[in-house]
Amino acid sequence: MGGELLFIVLILFITIINLSVVKAEIIDSYLDEGRTAFINDDYQNALILFDKALNVNSSNISAMNNKALTLLRLNRTDEAITVISRAANISPNDPGILANYGLILFLTGNSDAYNYLKRATEINPDLEDSWFHQGEILYKQKEYQKAIDAYKQVLKIQPKNIKALYNMGLCYESLEEYGEAVRMYDETVQIEPDFEAAWFNRGIIYDGFDNTTESINSMGKYIMLNQSNPIAWFIHGKGLARMGYNEEAKFSLQKAVDLDPKNSLYREYLKPFNEYQNQKDQNNESISAMNKTTTPIYFWIPILSLVLLIFFIRKKD
Repeated sequence: MGGELLFIVLILFITIINLSVVKAEIIDSYLDEGRTAFINDDYQNALILFDKALNVNSSNISAMNNKALTLLRLNRTDEAITVISRAANISPNDPGILANYGLILFLTGNSDAYNYLKRATEINPDLEDSWFHQGEILYKQKEYQKAIDAYKQVLKIQPKNIKALYNMGLCYESLEEYGEAVRMYDETVQIEPDFEAAWFNRGIIYDGFDNTTESINSMGKYIMLNQSNPIAWFIHGKGLARMGYNEEAKFSLQKAVDLDPKNSLYREYLKPFNEYQNQKDQNNESISAMNKTTTPIYFWIPILSLVLLIFFIRKKD
């Protein structure tokens, strides 16, 4: 009797294990299909597949995590917070769950975001995005040095993260450490030469310190990428005027006025160039009029020669 009972228990144990394996395989299949749909921006289908995984196991952390991110993409933020909150309650020390919880709260403007992101990086310091979002939050809170420290952690993980480099430049500007700010912008454009905002901020700083050459260079690079910013054209034109390139300065200042005709400062800077041009045009018109009304000297040369010839012939006779 005891042997039969042991056999039955063993069969039940094997059956339970097999069912668990089958359930795990089914869940993994739904998760794989759901992630594929998510990557292909098919969020509705992804949501259906993650829900199917949760129907098999309602406490599956991975399914809840993916479902929350999918709901976020569908702009169903309240539902996303509910799902990720449940996942965090089940697995409070999972750095991935904490990071995504912090991300969702950050994107919805929730003030608790920083605490979850910080907790995530305390458990796993290699979470690049979590460090980056901490930096963004700290910058908005005007905690500029702490934001810089967060961005430095990002750069330890990914030294060529241009957004972190650029944001560090903004922090240094806010701290009035302009040399460091320029260094960050320089590193940004070395990696990504078309990062227009870095060129623009670099030009603003150099203009403020009357470094005309670097200001012109930075704004020139920026204008090549974006020709619709009147401030860039104005600073570019102002710098060219300082260097004595009047025609080029007038062109840039005119572009600034064209883009922002109500700006009195732009018009004031352009005014002397227009007055100079008007005076120059008037002088050219006067010279042209004189040329038309005055007999040119080459007209009198043959007549004078003939008079002199007649004079000498008569004198000889």
